[in-house]
Amino acid sequence: MPVRNSCFRDCETRDYASFTKINVEIIFDGVENTSMGYNLAELAKEEREKLNLDLAAASVAFKERYNMPVIADRVEAEQAVHLRELFRKRLKLFRKISHTLDQLPYDPRKG
Repeated sequence: MPVRNSCFRDCETRDYASFTKINVEIIFDGVENTSMGYNLAELAKEEREKLNLDLAAASVAFKERYNMPVIADRVEAEQAVHLRELFRKRLKLFRKISHTLDQLPYDPRKG
């Protein structure tokens, strides 16, 4: 049965559940305080930087997965110097996970 979410409309429920579980585990892996609320502005600066780093690495892996133009080295250069090694580690992890997921029908021209 397809999930009725706009991002996952053609994905089966079990795939969506595993995708959500993977994302939660990945995001909280680099953050020490997992009992945070919904307001990310309340996080410490270092934790916010790590979340932004995860978002950048995930977006690079997503774009590579869908053959969209992206230059990983340029995105890495935009990160803080002390977090670049972590960026490479997270990007490697996201690329590995990307190979285990099915490719959803995505057409950037449809918006």
